[in-house]
Amino acid sequence: AIHDNLDIIGAAETGSGKTLAFAIPILTHMITLLEKNEISYGQFTTLILTPTRELAVQIKSHIQIACRYTKFKTAVVVGGMSTQKQERQLSQKPDIVVATPGRFFELLEEVK
Repeated sequence: AIHDNLDIIGAAETGSGKTLAFAIPILTHMITLLEKNEISYGQFTTLILTPTRELAVQIKSHIQIACRYTKFKTAVVVGGMSTQKQERQLSQKPDIVVATPGRFFELLEEVK
């Protein structure tokens, strides 16, 4: 579904691999785009929105592990954490951002 740019929804038990089920196709697609020179490292390519801070941090952690042997950088943007720290993370040009909607849109408003 991701290769066809379709949305996906999944529900399963904790620890069943839901994060990797969507992260691996995303990373594969990003690597393909790199090989075709359609994107470069440090180009914001992927936004993953999640409802809770805890889930965002968990997803970022899993994606970082999956990206271990690439140069992809990740950042997490969530409420309850220093806005300045998150702005610094974003200034380092992450390829993948995992965020909660509230904080993400708050930072977007600040940019305007």
